[in-house]
Amino acid sequence: DLSEYFQTGFMRWLAQALNIIPIDADRNLMRAMRAGARGLQAGKLLNIYPEGQRSFDGALQEFKEGAAILATELRLPLIPVAIDGAYRAWPRAARRLHFAPIRIRVGAPLDPARDLPPDLRGEARYAALTALLKQRIQEMLDAMRKESTRR
Repeated sequence: DLSEYFQTGFMRWLAQALNIIPIDADRNLMRAMRAGARGLQAGKLLNIYPEGQRSFDGALQEFKEGAAILATELRLPLIPVAIDGAYRAWPRAARRLHFAPIRIRVGAPLDPARDLPPDLRGEARYAALTALLKQRIQEMLDAMRKESTRR
């Protein structure tokens, strides 16, 4: 639950300063989806963490379909972003950050209209886009990790 991280003094200030609106989708999915849709329709960026939680070891967890639903229904692209090392910099059991390298890679946009078969509908379409998003992020993580072992 990422919203809980923005309830203390500094993090609440940071959220306000960066115009972050943390929403707990586990507690109120429809409110989260509506808020995300309103922001996207207003031309804002929406950062969604499809796993819904931080990793213990850097391995991708199960992805939730919220990003795919919004992208499909609003006819917007998804931009896959791979973040490697955050689990070391802010371990799940830790209360504070640690110094650790974090690498970020931004992938090519996924367009539901272009990247999915046109005959897929509803839940099958959301599931396919979610699987494609996870695959692309895993590929970027694998590439970053391979590059770091060569150094």
